Amino acid sequence: MKKLLIIGGISLATLFVITLIVGMSMWSWVGGFYDSANKTRISAQSRDMEAQQVYDKTWKIISQKAQISEKYADDFKQTFIGANDARYKNKENMMMMWITEHNPQLDASLYRELGQSVEAQRNEYLSIVKAQISIAQEHNTKVTSSGAFMPCTILRVIGNPHQACDTVAVRQVTSSRTQNSFQTGKDDDVKLFEQKK
Repeated sequence: MKKLLIIGGISLATLFVITLIVGMSMWSWVGGFYDSANKTRISAQSRDMEAQQVYDKTWKIISQKAQISEKYADDFKQTFIGANDARYKNKENMMMMWITEHNPQLDASLYRELGQSVEAQRNEYLSIVKAQISIAQEHNTKVTSSGAFMPCTILRVIGNPHQACDTVAVRQVTSSRTQNSFQTGKDDDVKLFEQKK
């Protein structure tokens, strides 16, 4: 009887140790999966906030530089017209004077700088969105793969903390023109500036 109790006790202790090892391994596996999935989810959300900031900065820079260029062009026009009106008012041989004199030139560097700013800001935004898409793809692949079934099931049973097993969507900011082009498969309008009528 004593022998039976000892064997039963050893069996129970062995079963407890095996259960403990399996439980710890399972907990470690699920915990590691949770940590990894949660890190990529948080990283994707951080990139989304960064994309918003860059997008906002982009339009503020472009808008303000465009306003400077417009103001410069308007001021130049007023200065040029005012100077010419005063210079040639009631004078003979105005055409010869106008041809021989040096007249102010509109500085095109402001427009070049504005164009460069547009390109640079758009490229920065695109770079951030590409990184965000890559992170979201990594996370979504991780939580939807066959290896994620068991840990995600366990995490959902305990409440899916921080929605670690939920997929991440990337918010994309596009124009109506781009959306229409992708729906129709065509983009025939390549005019940069509209013709004034």
